[in-house]
This record gives sequence, C-alpha cells and structure tokens, in this order.
Amino acid sequence: MGFLKEVQALSSYHKLAEKQRDTFGITDLYRADINSVKGQGLNDYIGGGYGRPGNYEIVILFGDTGIGKSTVALNMLCDPILKGAKVGMMILEDEGADVYLRMEAALGRTNFAEYVLKRGADIQIATDKELGRGEWTLEGALEYLEWMFLERDRDVVLLDHLQFLFETVSIGQEGEWRSQQVFMRKLNQLIKDVKKTVILVSHTNKGDSKGSSRIRGSSGIAAAASKILEVQENENSSVPGGITITMRKSRFTARPNYGYNMVLRKGKMIPATGDVPGVSSSFGF
Repeated sequence: MGFLKEVQALSSYHKLAEKQRDTFGITDLYRADINSVKGQGLNDYIGGGYGRPGNYEIVILFGDTGIGKSTVALNMLCDPILKGAKVGMMILEDEGADVYLRMEAALGRTNFAEYVLKRGADIQIATDKELGRGEWTLEGALEYLEWMFLERDRDVVLLDHLQFLFETVSIGQEGEWRSQQVFMRKLNQLIKDVKKTVILVSHTNKGDSKGSSRIRGSSGIAAAASKILEVQENENSSVPGGITITMRKSRFTARPNYGYNMVLRKGKMIPATGDVPGVSSSFGF
C-alpha cells in the first residue's frame, strides 16, 4: 500500500513537471539591468534576469552598509515597472518621498507617478512610518507580505532590509536566530504558494566569513533563497561608484565563477566599461 502511494505521488509530480518543463531553469521574467538588453550584460550573468515565468523566485541582495544594495534593488524594480507589473515595496529605512526620488533617478525620469500610470504599473510603497515605526512582530510582517501578494496581487515585492525587521525581536541570540529561521521558512512557503517574486536586502556579518555565509543572521536566510547576489566595492574601478555583483547561489541556473562589474551613478545602475567590460576575476568563489 505504501509503495502504491509512492507511485501515485510520482505520477502526480510527473504531471506537474510537464507543465514546468519549458520554463524550468529560466529566470528571465524581469531584467535586473534595464540599461542592458535582455540576455546580455548583468542579465545574462545572473541567468537571463530574475523571476521565473509562472513560478516563484526569492532573491537576496547582500553587502556592507553603504555599498549601494538599496540602489541596486530599486534599479531591479525598473523593468517590472516598465512592463506594467504590480510592484510592492516594504521600505524600513527611507521615507516614502526618498524612495520616490530614488526611483525617478533609477528610471531616469521626472514625475515618476505620471510615468508609472502611463505604463499601467501599480506601485505600493509602505515605509517604516506607515507600518508603525518598528512596532510590529515577525508574524505581523508575514501577514503584511501575504496581504500584499494575495489581496493587492503584487507581482514583485521588495523588502529592504531584513535586519531592520529582525532587530525588533529582542529575545536573545538563540531565540532570534530561531525566529529568523521560522520567518524565512514561512516566507518561502508563501512565495511558493503565490508563485511570485520577492527581493530581500540584507546586511553582512562582521569577521572573515566568505560568500553567502556573510549574510547577517540565521543560516536559514540563505537556505530559503533561490538566487543570492553579493554587492561589493570594485576597488579596481576607474570611476566613482564602481561595484561588483557576484552570484553566490543560484538554484535554477548556472553560477559563474567570476563577478560582474557595474557603476552606480546618480541613483542609476549602468554597465561598467574597462579593459574587460563587466568582468572581474578578483571576486571568485
């Protein structure tokens, strides 16, 4: 009887897999860099872009404080906006007006609201002020994210940043890590259920850790992600604002053994130029 149940389960998985076969391993729903064409530049480096057609994706951006993670994240939202998607932002550090201006810079457009309406996009910005100045629980944050996806029908949601949320839980290191693991497991299940995309921004640990182990907090944060991108300063950049984006994890696509160089200029992310455009051999795995 037990064997029969296993056969039946395998058969049901086969039917589900048939529906996903054509898009499995494809993460090109949205361009991460609107200044490069689809399938080239940074988009090609991270597997075609990010987001899986008809399926889920959890993207984590992490790096040191002040390196430009939030700027990269907002630039990654440009393509969904240009495509008329429903975008949600849970911004826990900046004021709403600041986010508005930064999105204008990323898109290279003034009068962001009018531009968005013409594109047919629907954007919802929730800041720490609207959410209660840190007076929430992790469960409350999950409920809000669930509301964004299920009630507001968001296609993509940005949460910036995780540590600002986790720091509201002052229950000791062991209890805090456990809470983070539970939060990420429940978030992971939510994203799988709704088959949408979430971008999470995270700070780094202090010390000599490398790769995704530098993500501050519980190991469950990295475990839940399907794609992890580290943002670092490009010390070899000939211009200010040079960064290197290194893919530290990719569940559905190949993971290159080098980093990709970009430049952050006036809030916009643009491809770097140099001896070898975009490629850095100094950030291996």
